[in-house]
Amino acid sequence: MKQDVPSIEAGAPSDGAEMPSPSQKGPYRAGLRHSASSGIAATDAAATFAIAVTRQLALAMAELVAVRAERVSADRNPRAVSNTTISRRSAPLRRLIDWLSKIRRASRLSRQRPRAAPPAAEAASQPRDLSSLKGMFRDQCRRELDEFLASGDRLSLPAAKEPRVSIVIVLFNQAELTLHCLRSLALEAGLEAEVVIVDNNSTDRTGALLDRLDGARVIRAPENLHFLRGVNRAAQDARGTYLLLLNNDTRVEPGAIAAAAARLDAEPSLGAVGGPIVMLDGTLQEAGCIIWNDGHTQGYGRGRHPGDWEFKFRRDVDYCSGAFLMVRRDLFERLGGLDTTYAPAYFEETDLCMRIREVGFRVGYEPAAGIVHFEYGSATTSDGARKLYTRNHKRFVVRHAAALASSHHAPGTSALIASMRDRSAGRVLIIATGGRSVLTAACRTIGQWVAKAMLDAGFAVTYCASSKTQEDPAGADLGMPENVERAIVQDLDGSLELLRRRRGYYNTVVLLGPERDDLPMETREALESALAGAFLINLPCRPEGAA
Repeated sequence: MKQDVPSIEAGAPSDGAEMPSPSQKGPYRAGLRHSASSGIAATDAAATFAIAVTRQLALAMAELVAVRAERVSADRNPRAVSNTTISRRSAPLRRLIDWLSKIRRASRLSRQRPRAAPPAAEAASQPRDLSSLKGMFRDQCRRELDEFLASGDRLSLPAAKEPRVSIVIVLFNQAELTLHCLRSLALEAGLEAEVVIVDNNSTDRTGALLDRLDGARVIRAPENLHFLRGVNRAAQDARGTYLLLLNNDTRVEPGAIAAAAARLDAEPSLGAVGGPIVMLDGTLQEAGCIIWNDGHTQGYGRGRHPGDWEFKFRRDVDYCSGAFLMVRRDLFERLGGLDTTYAPAYFEETDLCMRIREVGFRVGYEPAAGIVHFEYGSATTSDGARKLYTRNHKRFVVRHAAALASSHHAPGTSALIASMRDRSAGRVLIIATGGRSVLTAACRTIGQWVAKAMLDAGFAVTYCASSKTQEDPAGADLGMPENVERAIVQDLDGSLELLRRRRGYYNTVVLLGPERDDLPMETREALESALAGAFLINLPCRPEGAA
């Protein structure tokens, strides 16, 4: 259940392009420039990182073997190999490997989290008329329910014989919101899913609505099991590979369920996945959630526009709300389902995600798995709810004390830093400058390679491409991994503004395109100021023959 505001009622919903060899004869060449001292000797860490780098380069295996053999020979007899063809051709690559290894080793040794760097403009105000929107929306849903029940029509839901996904919905009254939710599921043609509904002895028109459903598996509980026990009861009858916990006060966006299932299919180490949750006013409720080391939680991005690029890339998160949370069913069963310690509500899905990571799986955010959420559709604020929240918060902190202390940030840390897990090597900004030209194509190719190499090395990566139009940043959407944050700016000045806004967040900046020394003095000074101590790598890429 969503934990921002303690409120509960019985049954309330919880909330590639291929990289050319540096020596390749062709239209582009790549040069290397570095603003800090170099000359680091090759280390085991550098060799390991070289493997990740060269994999993305897609160099011929013969050359890879030769380069690695040459580096081993160089340790024994540097003079014998210093002038070989392989040595000359691979020199830029080897310098880049050494420099990146230095960054990675420094990050590993320091183990220091940067002091709070304020996230990018996250202080969006809450809409003043959200309660009015909710009232209007509920009235519309009631009219639709009236029309549906009066029409004699029926509603057909996904009912696959061998479902990949079991959609679990727990109900207690709010029939009008339930109909809106179920209609969004009915539109998902071809979805290999089943719908398992637990009705917690509703007293409104929910029963009449359920009588009009085709394809759903309805469990009518003789008493109110509330959300937690209702989910566990539905899971007993589920047959899908994956369980989707879904609130009845939501509308599932087209393709969201398929996108979440595809992530779990593609990533065996991913135990659960959620997506962006949008409120009725069109702003974010959350894009993944943060668990602070005191056990309290925060929805990342609340109040922001869901289309902002900060929320359009895949990342690992602390947890995702139970309003839309897809979990591997065998893992759910292995963990014993939602922990009844937290019954009737609060912290149940937060605890589940902590236990998922505890046994070696990840929790992911999938930007294509979006829903619209009424939020607290059947909840009412009460002193009893606040007591439940306080009680379960204490239980959660005691249960997960070690993990909270070792791998979660303190309140007051930048939400930008806390929003992404398991990128311990550091945070890198790749700046690709230029317009729609040959220069852009060269930088895009190199940028893709650098981004993939940095991801393999454990970095969080932001790729900032300059473009004259917001719709098509130069190469930001072409061949770039889905777990790269793709920033949209107009030009180099926009990149520097991003760097200033996130001052202290990046420990590495890769500048693609121009030579730093070729930049206007004012721009060079702005770059140096914006770096704020970050390690700078300059990789010039330009048309062959350019001055």
